[in-house]
Amino acid sequence: MSNDQNLSPAELERRLREKKWEQVQIKGLAAWLNSYLNKASIPPITKLPDDLNDGVKLFHFIDLFVKEQNEKLELAGQKTWDPVPRWIENPKSRIQKIENAAKALRYITDTLNVKLVGIGAEDIVDGNLMLVLGLLWSSFRVLSLGRLSAQDKESGSGGSKPEDDLLKWMSSMTGGYGVDVTNWKQSFNDGRAWAALIDRFDPEYIDYQALDTSDKEATLNLVFEVAEKKLGIPRLLETTDMLEGNADERSVILYSSLFHHAWTTNEARIKLANEKRGLGTKMIDIKSKLALEEEERQKAQAERDALRDASEKKEKELGEEEARIKELRDAVAALDSEKDQLKKVLEAGMLSHDNQVKEQVQSLSKQNTNLKDQLDKETASIESLTKQNVDLLNENLELAQHVKKTFGVRPNPFGKIDASTDLWGTCHGNMSSLSGALREHVNAMHLMLKDMQDKASDPTEQASLNADRVAVVNYMEKVCDDVADKKTGAQITESMGKQLSKKNNTMLEILKVQDAMNEIREHSKMHAYLAAQLEGKRWKKKWFVLRGFMLCYFNKKEDQDDSSLLEGEISLSTTTASALELPSETKTQWAIKFSMSEDERSSRSELVVGMKTKEERDEWLFAIRGKILYMQYLEVCNRNNFRPDLRFASIFSNRVFSAVQLEKVQLAAPVVEVLCGALEDHGETKTISLVSCELDDEGIAIFAKQLELLSGLETLDLSRNRISSRGVKSLASAMKKHKDLESLNLSHNKIDDEGLAALNGLLTKNKDLSSLDLSHNCITGLKHMDDFVAALSALTIPSLLLQHNELGDEAASSLAGLLSAHPSITVAKLGKNQIGDAGTKHLCEALHHNRTLKKLDLSNNKVGKNGATAVKALLLANRSLEAIHLAENTH
Repeated sequence: MSNDQNLSPAELERRLREKKWEQVQIKGLAAWLNSYLNKASIPPITKLPDDLNDGVKLFHFIDLFVKEQNEKLELAGQKTWDPVPRWIENPKSRIQKIENAAKALRYITDTLNVKLVGIGAEDIVDGNLMLVLGLLWSSFRVLSLGRLSAQDKESGSGGSKPEDDLLKWMSSMTGGYGVDVTNWKQSFNDGRAWAALIDRFDPEYIDYQALDTSDKEATLNLVFEVAEKKLGIPRLLETTDMLEGNADERSVILYSSLFHHAWTTNEARIKLANEKRGLGTKMIDIKSKLALEEEERQKAQAERDALRDASEKKEKELGEEEARIKELRDAVAALDSEKDQLKKVLEAGMLSHDNQVKEQVQSLSKQNTNLKDQLDKETASIESLTKQNVDLLNENLELAQHVKKTFGVRPNPFGKIDASTDLWGTCHGNMSSLSGALREHVNAMHLMLKDMQDKASDPTEQASLNADRVAVVNYMEKVCDDVADKKTGAQITESMGKQLSKKNNTMLEILKVQDAMNEIREHSKMHAYLAAQLEGKRWKKKWFVLRGFMLCYFNKKEDQDDSSLLEGEISLSTTTASALELPSETKTQWAIKFSMSEDERSSRSELVVGMKTKEERDEWLFAIRGKILYMQYLEVCNRNNFRPDLRFASIFSNRVFSAVQLEKVQLAAPVVEVLCGALEDHGETKTISLVSCELDDEGIAIFAKQLELLSGLETLDLSRNRISSRGVKSLASAMKKHKDLESLNLSHNKIDDEGLAALNGLLTKNKDLSSLDLSHNCITGLKHMDDFVAALSALTIPSLLLQHNELGDEAASSLAGLLSAHPSITVAKLGKNQIGDAGTKHLCEALHHNRTLKKLDLSNNKVGKNGATAVKALLLANRSLEAIHLAENTH
């Protein structure tokens, strides 16, 4: 205990880790040995190294292992190992135990080819724990993991070490589970890799799909429990060590290797379980197909029943219709008969009643003349009244047009008139002019309504006009008074500007307070003894401390709390920092060069600070550059009256990120330059999304220079900006060496045919591009469309997104060639363009034999009757199409 108290913390921690590794080996290696002893009903090993000191159980293990392997070698037609020599089953003396141990060691080294160093038979008999564990660990690496290496070497993919081959095996076995197995330090900390492997063993042990992988602690505990109960793998690791990333890498390797051992010893049962799972999946598929077929059968039966009912109904209606027709024919025949009879009666009585009829005709004619004269008088009166009403309406219309022309408003004496905006613009922002104009308008309206009232002959109309006149006068007088009391337009504008500026300044103050709090928290984070060139080229060791936006240095660590002992400081707000690699013969090869601005150069223009390792240099440089960029961003916001966005603070402070996602941020050119500075330290960026950021061609030209360095970029979303073809040319030129782009979104911009030409080279280089969106632009397709189609032909995109452009029939004809045989496009959106009948006909004819496309959108175009006919022919010829949209076509 006294010796432990004198140890340094680092040495004490190392000894504790070695002691834990020793216990892990005892449990893990004992489990490996017992997996063979249990098969022969031999009492298991419960205590190491005591249970091996007579060599008997060691020989039993060797014998069982060799027999199992020889059976496999015989089946494969390969040479078997030599039989295990006889041993003393019940040794009584030390000499007999040593003899057993010696024979075992000799067989292990000579026949099993296990290299052993520094262990003898006496060490086993005397129970030397460290040497016995070394013997078992070396044997395990060769006899268990070595077989995996041998298999990989036969297939040409074997690694130089068994641990590497085990890691590859784990990665291949967990493929398809979304688990990334790349190293022993981090890939197993959440337990998902082991859980996936257990699911491969037997899906009844762990249902991986139902696993809550966000709860890492529960996942690890479940894995440890199932592995111990179902696979006989003891719990060698602690959950807390795994979660904190403190687990010994050797322990993780040993625990994982026991999974491989369990796999190799249970291959037949695992194969049966996987076959069972496959049969279960097939049964589910068959049941699903049967259910689908039954549903279709019922649907067809329902349709047949409906058709039968409809047919019966139609037959009934037809019978009723025929009965009505017969009734009508009978009625017509009866009427014809009556007509003939009446005709005969009239002809017989015509002569006797001729005079009476003439008198009746003359009387009716006279009455008709009188009525016509009266009608003419009434008509003239009505026409006169109508003309007066029309004149009155025309006068009202002229008044309304006069008011609208002068003030931009429509007078409405019965409702509220909105005269705020247009009246203000008419009077050019002058309050006195506005008030005078309103009062002049009141007088004019008053006189015009009075004149209309005098001309009106109807008392009701006069009363109505008088009410209108009074209402207008009262309302306009009120508007004049209200306007006269308001502030001027300049005052209103100034007030709004102050409010906006106040909000921006408030945001800056919040960030400054946050920076001050961060400075307090960071006080003890970034500090170290570093070498500095203070006098010529001589290096001196100084204690450096990064406090907020100041880099301070002292003669020694103890001076850091006394500001009077400060030897120097650098303000990051007026400084630039860059990496500097010095000649290899210097002690401090990795350095940072600080260049101070004119305001900072009180004693020196630059300072070089050296570190021992590249990692230390990069850590300091990233922290310092992040603060410099942050200060630059706040200065840009302050200078341009922009509102700071807190998302930028995260970009400047994160050491590693794979995605930059900004939306509705004002990315003016100065802000883009700062953003590019941040991306210089993040070459690993895979995704960039700058949506609705008011990004124009100038900003893109700046941003493109940084994109050129991000060679691994996979996703680029610049939608809803102000990018024209000039900006696209900058983008394509900068990305001409990119080959990994998978998604490109340039929708809702101002790209025309020249931009399309610039994109062709980019599309040709990136064969893995699976998503391209050029909708809501200005593309006509009159130029460069054939090259664009050729580039798209080599891509595996699922959707053609060109809606809301200016594509015409010529462009549609070019696209028809693309769609006729493209193997992956299932959706073609060409709505809101200028495609007419000719283009529609080309598209439809090209799709007659295409079985890939499912949906075609031609809505909001110029498709007419001939185009609709072509669509009908397409639907009859191609049953694979699910939908064609033709809504709102202009022809």
